[in-house]
Amino acid sequence: MTSGFLAQSVIDQGVGRKVTLDELMEVMRKAEEAGLVHETINIQDTSVFICNCCPCCCGFLKSVKEFQNYDAITKSNFVPVTDNDLCTKCEKCIEICPMDARYHHWPHSEDLSDDYIMLREDLCIGCGICASNCPSEAITLEKVRNVVPVKSQADMEQKFKEERIH
Repeated sequence: MTSGFLAQSVIDQGVGRKVTLDELMEVMRKAEEAGLVHETINIQDTSVFICNCCPCCCGFLKSVKEFQNYDAITKSNFVPVTDNDLCTKCEKCIEICPMDARYHHWPHSEDLSDDYIMLREDLCIGCGICASNCPSEAITLEKVRNVVPVKSQADMEQKFKEERIH
């Protein structure tokens, strides 16, 4: 999806159309149901696109996952938290997690008190796909960071240059 000058360019070329906010939100909802991650450039200035990506087709997510380079992506400021009292252990969150950050911790105790779904925070990018697809609404997103994106594309490029200098 595009916005601003890029959207106008796509419309002018006849390869896109203007949509209402309701139509946009429906597309976003369907993307989440399909397990797609909403991505954009991480700057404060107006973004001109939103991609809805999966790690099997998106070159960026795929490379992050395959090369286990989770620091190459800006994680969201949120992490999913599971209410074990509400969780039915249906494993939908495991199946849909694009980064394979969730797994079933099988019980070892007789009373099954250690039977729960675990999160590997080191693999989690905070996309919220697990939370939006949990049928028992047992997963919520909790703010754990306060990372503020750079102001502009130029600031981002400058930051990359500075980080490359050894």
